[in-house]
Amino acid sequence: MLGLALVLVGIELGRAFTHWRRKQWYAPGLAVWWLASGTATLVTVGAYQSGYNHALDFFPPLVLAAGVLTAGAIEAAGRIGKDSWQRIGVAVGIAGIFAWQSLSYPGSNLYYSPGSMPAANRAAMLQGLVKQIEGTPGDVLSEDIYLQLKTNRPVVYDDLYHQQLQAHAGQWDESQFIADLRSRRFALVLLNIGSHRFTEAGWEALNANYQLIFPDGIGLWRPRPQPLLPQFAFDNYIFGSAFRLDGVSYERQTGSILTVSSYWQVQQKLPKNYTLFVHLLDANGQLIAQQDAPPNGQVIPDPHQLVRQGLDFGPFNPQTLATSSWQAGEWLLISQSLPLPSGLDLRQGHYRLEIGMYATKPDGSLEALPISYKGNEKAELVLPALQ
Repeated sequence: MLGLALVLVGIELGRAFTHWRRKQWYAPGLAVWWLASGTATLVTVGAYQSGYNHALDFFPPLVLAAGVLTAGAIEAAGRIGKDSWQRIGVAVGIAGIFAWQSLSYPGSNLYYSPGSMPAANRAAMLQGLVKQIEGTPGDVLSEDIYLQLKTNRPVVYDDLYHQQLQAHAGQWDESQFIADLRSRRFALVLLNIGSHRFTEAGWEALNANYQLIFPDGIGLWRPRPQPLLPQFAFDNYIFGSAFRLDGVSYERQTGSILTVSSYWQVQQKLPKNYTLFVHLLDANGQLIAQQDAPPNGQVIPDPHQLVRQGLDFGPFNPQTLATSSWQAGEWLLISQSLPLPSGLDLRQGHYRLEIGMYATKPDGSLEALPISYKGNEKAELVLPALQ
């Protein structure tokens, strides 16, 4: 398109020059207006914050209408005497329209710089995003597929906009996508600021598990060290009629350590101090790894309110929190790190994780804090498997 337009523009300029030497009026043909104007719109496609592909459905008829109107005005002016005020009015009107169009463009710091697209600062921003991707291992979720392809990253989900439409229409099951967000599968998430490419469940999972750290035209999100909401939510598990377990999140760290973050709401105060345990057992019930320790974490605001309000609970600075200090109405985020045997792959499905609490009696025996759920009581809760 660019090459063809330039060829025809060159031809038309030659014709115009020839007519000028002969002191004759000459107006370019409709094909030139079509190709030149249409190509001008194509130049911006692919530039930062340019019109998306759906805008191309709008440009051709708009360009055609503008070209016909302008060419008709020029042709009509050519039939009027050269000293007529009508011809002068048409010329001034057309020049004024073009001048207004040029002056109405946004500032160069937003969309373009004269003779160059995108603007230099936007090009630097895009280059910075590419460096961020190249310097971050793992999968990337991006609304701009070009950034993934340019950095040789696999495209796990390729059309966030239509995912949302199909999910709302019941034509696509987004459960795996939501699970990927909650497990913080993506090392980076790149989205246009202000775009709504998710269902409400998707946005909740994104805001709960990722933090916006680059709020420019293209937003860069990184996984939160501690999610605002649990990766796996539970339904009314009550420990000793006092502590409600809202859910858990997993984080696999370097050095063969599994961190289990648990979210608690205190229903009532208990005077005893309980040990929180996380046990890893194999398919035969044999203990593979364990962490038995006083709860380690911090008091947080209601995480559900934080997500609804778009807020954060701030830096996570865990410390020992004896259960006797837990106050009714409080929310707590507890983090327990479980050392794992080298080379162990928990995603094979042959292992189970259990969580519970117990107190040590004066005679050294252990007293489990009963876990009640729908009228049943147990001493430990089996946690969901890693995905």
